[in-house]
Amino acid sequence: MAFLTNLFKTKTLLTTPTESALFQALKSELSHKASFYERANFFSPKSDYSIKQLMLHPDIGIVLFKNFDYDAPALQGTTVSLAEAEDKSDLNISSDEGFLRDIIETTFHAQPFEIYTVLLCDQLTEEAFDQLDESFHALIPKKRTLFKGQENLEQVLLALHEGDESYDLTQIKQTLFAELRLPQSPDICSSEQEEIIHNPLLSPSYIYGLPGSGKSNVLIMKALYEHMLSPQKKMIIFAPKACDVHHLQALIFQAAENTQWSFNPADITVSSFDSIIRRGREKEKYDLLFCDEMYRSDLNNLRQLCTKNARFLATSHYPVDGLSMLKLTKNYRSSPALCAACEGQEVQTLEQHLVFKTGNPIMNSLLLIEKLQQEVTLSSISLVSPSKEMSLQLQEEFNDYFSFTTDLEDDVTHDENLVIHPLNQLSCIHNEYLVIIVDEESRYDPVTLISRAHKKSFILSKSEDIYNTITTIKGIHNETD
Repeated sequence: MAFLTNLFKTKTLLTTPTESALFQALKSELSHKASFYERANFFSPKSDYSIKQLMLHPDIGIVLFKNFDYDAPALQGTTVSLAEAEDKSDLNISSDEGFLRDIIETTFHAQPFEIYTVLLCDQLTEEAFDQLDESFHALIPKKRTLFKGQENLEQVLLALHEGDESYDLTQIKQTLFAELRLPQSPDICSSEQEEIIHNPLLSPSYIYGLPGSGKSNVLIMKALYEHMLSPQKKMIIFAPKACDVHHLQALIFQAAENTQWSFNPADITVSSFDSIIRRGREKEKYDLLFCDEMYRSDLNNLRQLCTKNARFLATSHYPVDGLSMLKLTKNYRSSPALCAACEGQEVQTLEQHLVFKTGNPIMNSLLLIEKLQQEVTLSSISLVSPSKEMSLQLQEEFNDYFSFTTDLEDDVTHDENLVIHPLNQLSCIHNEYLVIIVDEESRYDPVTLISRAHKKSFILSKSEDIYNTITTIKGIHNETD
């Protein structure tokens, strides 16, 4: 189907090749069963590659579309001939099919999916095509062409596939867009994560799951997937704090390295919650809006940033009224006991992962660190303080008591030193062991407080008030240590 004519070199198109009405009609008719992509950017070891219009259909396979934007008067009295090998015009379609076949061949060493190319004639009716020079009929298969005003578009496409076999769209997507991998894990995304990433975002929704369930990673992959589908739409991603922004940006770069999606990570805007109100005052609007770890109180401000037909997706480990829930059930970081505790369940083995200590928090932290550093490396321990004053006092006491050096979070001198983090940055901390000091004035999220350590958390306070608050809110029934 590669062809070329002098007409295409000397005459201009009747219309600028923008959105095809036929392609939009197909999307409207088949979006419930097929997946559509416009200007999908792919990456291969050889080069970046962009395919303008693509459909994945369970009964047909992979369908590529090319626009033919000439009407009958423009083609009157002209002939068409085979394209030359060096032709780079949009009508030379063999390169698109070849690119996708290479991707599939690399994965399967075979071609388990059919690939077809269909010409979209938005300006040309079937009757007008029949009146064209015979050279058009010889080079352009009519059964692979959709015409202006044509009905039963799906039936025309179904006729391309002569067999009766069907295809797994998930398998096709995994093949074309590469394996989606979780951070620090060789596993391909679970079926529930793939479902969120690949299914249409039909209504404002939120991903519900406990810390460690992969919410942030799925949110980023979904954001990039939507960006790939609609690169012309304005998109923004929000994170609670500045350190969370860096974490999400790292996931974006990871996606750029580990998928075949082609995009520039620097073009993806990630901002902290601090900018939400300012952006609202400045009347900023976004077509694609994604928000990590959102609370109910953030929802109204975020909605003000959405265009009328915006696609909105957030994550939260609390239920959010007014949004559709997409639930993640598997956990990749927190222990089963902590997960159960976060869901308000009574857990007999919780003391293996969570310890409360009352009394002098500085003395308790000294004794805890002394014991822990005999069993594990300092780099696997993080100390969390409720205030700057407490952090400075802890640093002074620790440096007098221990031979190792203690650093504040904003002034780390060596990776092997014990680092004291502020409590307001707790959501950004990941470590094996966390020693967390809280006081009556501390502001914290109970789920975040007990779930950031991969192995064990120690929560220290002067009184039992903190313990009672957490156990009351989350249903934890464990004796204080």
